[in-house]
Amino acid sequence: METTKKLDSYLNELHCHCDSKSHDKKKKKKVNEDNAEPDGAGMAKTDLFHLANTSKELHDMLDDDYPLDDWMEAKITKAADYIRSVHQYVSYDKTGEGEESKNDHVTVYIATSPKTLKADA
Repeated sequence: METTKKLDSYLNELHCHCDSKSHDKKKKKKVNEDNAEPDGAGMAKTDLFHLANTSKELHDMLDDDYPLDDWMEAKITKAADYIRSVHQYVSYDKTGEGEESKNDHVTVYIATSPKTLKADA
């Protein structure tokens, strides 16, 4: 029950900070020409808002004895690890408190075609 209250609190806080205009797909974002990505964290904040909502819904759906498949547990664990890593990095970057992230940043390429797999082999 305490976890649900914390999630509700986080969602309310995110909702207050998340500008409704950031959800408007028609809004044009300023683009940095060097890397062709939007400036700032607006897109990430929108993703985090939706992630928090979906996480709360999933949390509320699951009973403690719900039989999660291994792949489900792995995806939840990986998502939690990714979010913790970014949180740790940004927190250290902004405050200088805590430990600097020691995670190596790895680029992962996913082959979506058998031809790609044969070409790289």
